[in-house]
Amino acid sequence: MSKFKKRNPQTPTVVRYGVLALLAFTSASAYLTRHCIAVANTTIQEELDFTTEQMGTILGVFMLGYSIFQIPVGWLGSRWGTRSVLSCLSLLWSLVTLWTAAVTSYIPMVVSRGIFGGTQAGLVPTTALAIRDWFPAERRGFSSAVIDTSMSVGGIVTMGLTAWLMN
Repeated sequence: MSKFKKRNPQTPTVVRYGVLALLAFTSASAYLTRHCIAVANTTIQEELDFTTEQMGTILGVFMLGYSIFQIPVGWLGSRWGTRSVLSCLSLLWSLVTLWTAAVTSYIPMVVSRGIFGGTQAGLVPTTALAIRDWFPAERRGFSSAVIDTSMSVGGIVTMGLTAWLMN
């Protein structure tokens, strides 16, 4: 008989909660970068001389990219693994965020926001896959709620932080 106690695979571990914390941070930061344009949109519109219709297109094209790419990028997460896909997506949307900040005209802004939506499209499906892979069935609801809450917190922090940074 072994003197080592066998670990129950249903027991939460420090590593699992570390993974959950990283997923929550990723989700919060994604919503931070996603929503900051909502606060800054009138300033962007004024400084770059966009019409109201152009600004509406800029804000809406994010959702177009998000809608088009959510299923394909979710499939990539299943195919290539959540670690690889979520890491690549995070890097890509960070680079597109930098690009968006450097844009000075309408068409590049529309393209950057569309690509940004496409890169963020995989966040929810790959996070769901990671939760499935890392947590036993009875802990997945809690884990999903933590992710959902972190998305909301990211959105809330964005509004105040962006307004403060713009002053």
